[in-house]
Amino acid sequence: MDFAKDLAALTEQQADLLDLMLDDMACGSRMSLEPNVVVVRQGQSPLIVVHGSGGRCLFLHALARHLPNGLGLWGIEAVAGEAHANRAEPFGTYLAALRAAQPSGPYRLAGYSAGCVIAFEIAARLEEAGEAVESLVLIDPVAPPDGDTPPDDDRSALARLKRRFEIAALASITPLSPEYAFVAQVNRDLAVSAAGFRRRKLAAAIRIVHGTRGPYVSSPETLMAWTDLSARGTDCAAVDCDHFEIVREPYVADTGRLMTRWLDATPRDRA
Repeated sequence: MDFAKDLAALTEQQADLLDLMLDDMACGSRMSLEPNVVVVRQGQSPLIVVHGSGGRCLFLHALARHLPNGLGLWGIEAVAGEAHANRAEPFGTYLAALRAAQPSGPYRLAGYSAGCVIAFEIAARLEEAGEAVESLVLIDPVAPPDGDTPPDDDRSALARLKRRFEIAALASITPLSPEYAFVAQVNRDLAVSAAGFRRRKLAAAIRIVHGTRGPYVSSPETLMAWTDLSARGTDCAAVDCDHFEIVREPYVADTGRLMTRWLDATPRDRA
């Protein structure tokens, strides 16, 4: 089924009704989520990776097989929890979760997809606090926010419905999936984070591995936008795959190889 074509044929009223119906099927609930650090593999100098649009870090188990054995690998994922007093500033909750797990640097950070925005903001805030960030690796990142994207509630019904299917596709589910309510809330929180994103130069090196095929891979404009946010420029490398395959076998082997090369180069960067 060509969802893009089918959605485009809907009237605004039909789109609004379908959007409400899908919301009701997801129980219409807006749950409270909070970041949680999970240890995927014990080891030294952990690489800490922020989740993507799906909110989970299960993809890290495949990536772990292609990173150095002695390297620790942690993920920051979203879990259901108590409501935060300051949900308008979710970057702070991610930073607090990270520092509870690793109180001081040096830090090695990474993000996947939409999680790259959070990973960058964490790195910037750590540097502003005087902490050392050795490197930041972005895996097929979305574009750094510019404040021009309206919140979902301000979109037209047709735009909201299209976004609903895009979110589901990025999580490899459908809007009818029981998991959708969780994924939708993750993306609402990501949208709030994007609205509070501040573009500034990062002192740490930024490394980007990106796909080459499909509608969701990083565009040349996106890569250039991230390059502009590093005082040291960026290293970019491509893997011939789509946005989802880049963290899945067999293509994740190339992703891991590139990340290993960059992480091994970190001590020389600091010399």
